[in-house]
Amino acid sequence: MYSIFATLIWYCFVISGNHKIVYNEDVKKELMKMKLNERQKVLLKSLIEENDYKTLQEYADMLQISYKTVSNDVNVLMKTLADIHIEVDKKPHCGIRLNLKHDQINELNKLLQEQSGKDEYLSISDRRTEIYLQYLWNPNAYYSIQYFSDLYFVSASSIMKDLDIVSEKLTRYDITMEKSKKGTCIHGSEINIRKALLDYMERYLYEHVMEVERYQHLSEKFKRFHDMEVDDIEAIIEFLEQNMNHIEAVSKKIINEPYYSNAFLYLVLMILRIKHGNYIQDVKELVYYDDAIDETDFEFTNKLCRNINHQYDIQITEAEAINVYRHLISGGLSKKEIEIVERNTKANDLNSLTLAYTRYLIEHMSILFGIDFSNQVYLHSNLRFHIKPMINRLRYDIKINNMMVEEIQKRYPLEFYLTQLSCILTSRRYEIKEPSKEEVAYIMVYFQSAIERHLHTIQAILVTGQSVGSAQLLKTRLENTFQDVVIKEILPPSKLNQVNMENIDLILTTGNVSMNLPYIAVSLFCDETDIATIRHYLKNLRKHKHMNPKDISICFEECDFKTNQYAITMHTVFGSIVIQKSEDTHMYYDKHQGNIKYGIFYKELKEINPMMQVLFNQVIHQ
Repeated sequence: MYSIFATLIWYCFVISGNHKIVYNEDVKKELMKMKLNERQKVLLKSLIEENDYKTLQEYADMLQISYKTVSNDVNVLMKTLADIHIEVDKKPHCGIRLNLKHDQINELNKLLQEQSGKDEYLSISDRRTEIYLQYLWNPNAYYSIQYFSDLYFVSASSIMKDLDIVSEKLTRYDITMEKSKKGTCIHGSEINIRKALLDYMERYLYEHVMEVERYQHLSEKFKRFHDMEVDDIEAIIEFLEQNMNHIEAVSKKIINEPYYSNAFLYLVLMILRIKHGNYIQDVKELVYYDDAIDETDFEFTNKLCRNINHQYDIQITEAEAINVYRHLISGGLSKKEIEIVERNTKANDLNSLTLAYTRYLIEHMSILFGIDFSNQVYLHSNLRFHIKPMINRLRYDIKINNMMVEEIQKRYPLEFYLTQLSCILTSRRYEIKEPSKEEVAYIMVYFQSAIERHLHTIQAILVTGQSVGSAQLLKTRLENTFQDVVIKEILPPSKLNQVNMENIDLILTTGNVSMNLPYIAVSLFCDETDIATIRHYLKNLRKHKHMNPKDISICFEECDFKTNQYAITMHTVFGSIVIQKSEDTHMYYDKHQGNIKYGIFYKELKEINPMMQVLFNQVIHQ
């Protein structure tokens, strides 16, 4: 029996065959007499689809069966097809093919679909997915190699390879596969089994469904499987959507994507698992179990669980309810506002920890990128509302998928790895589990948006001795005329030397000033000549405006150049990173005027983690 989720992917690769076609009755009668096994039907299907000659060995490789087996199957097909006047054409050194007319192709295809338990030949990857899901849905069941071999009509050796791949995939979720005389079964906690199933479902929906149709599509797939425990998946989806919408309305919080999908699909999965007799029995099974539960937020969860119990006649345990609560708050559901705390607070409560984490991350991203992110209000706000539920996810080991992570890494490699480095070291500072690359990619997008704003925004100061009202009038005219110019400060000439000019792109003044930096003098009313002068300056400035990463101070210690064995400790702005010598590295040192310069080069830079390249490519002086 296929699990619900195995059937879900199975239907992705089959033809529905719901429409009716009038067949040639003589051909139909003969075909209905065919005594073909499933493997022979798959071979016949392949012959129908192939226009050119193909050798028996090629078919044997495709079906993962021996040459002798495929040869015997071809002989059976030749005899059967001859009865309905279809010829198998053999050509020396080229192989075989069927001589078919167009109407014969359609008839054979449709009749094969009627007779076959599976309408399409599964690829190796699809077969392994079905096996993987069958184990997850039935964790207490034992399956023999022969069982899968008979089910998929492939050799035992092929199934053994499949099980090795499946076992490796299961270990990612701390699920093990155990062999015994009964067969093979899996061992893992119910929480980890759900993580594996949830991860699969999210990836499947992303790959196959348009956003607006994802839940309707899920319902359609489930409804086509008749041997399931829950009769009406569509009703479950509608019921949960109503309850989730109610929670959002009452709490006055919106759970955005992808967190909504994560929580929503978890609830669907929980109901199906409980109906199937699989519970989270004990709160001790939960990762990072404590009593830090907000009573108001937990009441939303309890009400939802009571509604589910009543609707589906199941009993959600305390551990199950806590896990539902965690999925909801890990998606952003929380009534608490983030409090303002001191900059260096070693916070214990979630709100102050969120603020401290955000500030530390922004501070060091500013160092790495050479951009002052500290004054970007939108960045602070967006990061806080992402980081707060992220900390919950890291605490409770709740994973989210980010289907764009590979594209982000490919398009923004430097930005991604610098963000990853900052996130890892910020998490270590606050003793939080290091975020996954999926989480890092979401955070990087916030910073990339801030970088884009920086690159397209001109930071300016206005130096004037005029009255406050006149200065404000000029500021307003300048910002209205030049949409990407932001006047950060208005100050008199006497205070000009007190300003940090590091991130200032443009200095405007209403009079002559004594300074070494370039500036543009404008009239108090900023006439057309002034505007043309500023526009010309900005045109040249934009050509050269780019990120300016600061040098990362790194020094090497504990280096013994007289031996081949040594360790290198790199002190960065974040902390220490220890690198061991390998055959791919070459070290040099140079003593000059009492200072020792150390450097490290890699023979093959492509083999280095790009995050390390960022550090190693700096010129090292210590």
